[in-house]
Amino acid sequence: MLGRMLRPCIAWVVLVACGGAPSGGGVGSVGPTPLAHPPASAAASPAVGPAANGAIAFVRVRPAGADGEPVRASLWVLEPDGGARRLAGDVAALPPSWSPDGAYLAARTERGIEVFDASGATRRLVAGCAAPRCLGLGPPSWSPDGDRIAFAGDLDGADGVWTVPADGGGGPRLLAERSIRGAPAWSPDGATVAVITDEVELLDAATGAWVATAPLPGRVLADAVAWTPDGRLLVTIRVEGDDALVLVTPDGAVTAVGGCPGRSCEDVGAVVAPDGGSALFTRARCDVAGGDCSTGELLVARLAGGRPRVVATDGGRLCCAAWQPLR
Repeated sequence: MLGRMLRPCIAWVVLVACGGAPSGGGVGSVGPTPLAHPPASAAASPAVGPAANGAIAFVRVRPAGADGEPVRASLWVLEPDGGARRLAGDVAALPPSWSPDGAYLAARTERGIEVFDASGATRRLVAGCAAPRCLGLGPPSWSPDGDRIAFAGDLDGADGVWTVPADGGGGPRLLAERSIRGAPAWSPDGATVAVITDEVELLDAATGAWVATAPLPGRVLADAVAWTPDGRLLVTIRVEGDDALVLVTPDGAVTAVGGCPGRSCEDVGAVVAPDGGSALFTRARCDVAGGDCSTGELLVARLAGGRPRVVATDGGRLCCAAWQPLR
């Protein structure tokens, strides 16, 4: 049922690092009604620099049933005060993306890329995905100026990185024809987009030209990267025998800042906190009945180092988090 809270057996651990004022509203209708205010107006200029940490959006996955019932994924928000609410029940198990002012949330749904307001009361389709024109869309990534949403996809026979106006006022535009893994990551100044191929690669956000590569021989990284708010470092997960949260410099230097408990980090990548002090990631739980090691518990680790701490757990059925910036 839409709007119901998580079951009592779900354990939530709220960190002091979350900060921000708690939200007192409930969940409204998640029908396909138009947004009251176009999200493109959310930020007049790139949101460079740190912000306060707000709510955490994530995906909760229900495994396939023994009777053939398909996998179901729903989009949830964990407020700083510990309250959890569901925004939608028809999303993909992929990371969502907050707008730079924290007022809207973009997510990959069964229809394509959709934008929700933070309350869940309204939603709008900005990039549809229907065969045969569309063979798949990846997770969204919101530009720092609030105007565009980037994603990887196979549209009109072109497999690459696409952008679409965040207000839904125009169709997708091919930025670079290149197959990537996971979501593109905008630099805080909006000038560069980082992607994962076999390496960390950077492209010009205006022209799509590939401008730099961080060579990482012999290293296996997660399917996405995230920038620190100062734009100096990229953060991702190293998914080899010694899983770890790592910092990557543009010249390819890698520094591990924390191990993944049980060496089982999920390869969806990490999310940097808006204040730049921590990163949020998923520890996979392969022991979940009906699971496939793609979901687990949400953990947070300080980028300065230290033992990761649990943010939320639901028997290992969570993944794909995004941290709301408050400006």
